[in-house]
Amino acid sequence: MHKSLKNKYEIKFIKVESALDKCLERVRNRDSTTHIPISADKVEQYNKIAAQVSYNWDLVIDNNSLASDLEIIQAIQAIE
Repeated sequence: MHKSLKNKYEIKFIKVESALDKCLERVRNRDSTTHIPISADKVEQYNKIAAQVSYNWDLVIDNNSLASDLEIIQAIQAIE
């Protein structure tokens, strides 16, 4: 699919990384009224899958410590 989009648009691939313990902590502490419930087993499964994806990323964002909106915007603007 991205090949057909690439013919029409400039595409940038961005990976957002976070350690499993951070993901689990955030899932446990987030507002359950605005998020779909997910088990710790599923969080671990999805984290493992995401960690194995290898691609020529244009940008990798370390999401272990929460970045501000401004920091994320500046990082994305730097690859444009």
